[in-house]
Amino acid sequence: MFRTKEMRERQKRENGEAENERPAKRSLWQKIAHVVYKFLYTPCKEMVQTLCKKRSHNLRRLIVIQFCLYTLYLFSLEFGSLLYLYMLKVTCKT
Repeated sequence: MFRTKEMRERQKRENGEAENERPAKRSLWQKIAHVVYKFLYTPCKEMVQTLCKKRSHNLRRLIVIQFCLYTLYLFSLEFGSLLYLYMLKVTCKT
């Protein structure tokens, strides 16, 4: 995702960072916790908020259907690639 200069400055203001200030050094566990929060917790929370938000004209149902379809598509895509990998290994052994 491309972020503009204004977006970066706004994020710094929200986080309470000065423009020339370097971020404080964090321990390994703090870094791991930050990554887990940023890449696992926040997207899941926002997904649930998106799915639960009240919308007009049954738009929420359409969003849930689209979410389910993409989930099934990704599952079948992974299954297909694993099956193909298995078939490659079987044919290479003979």
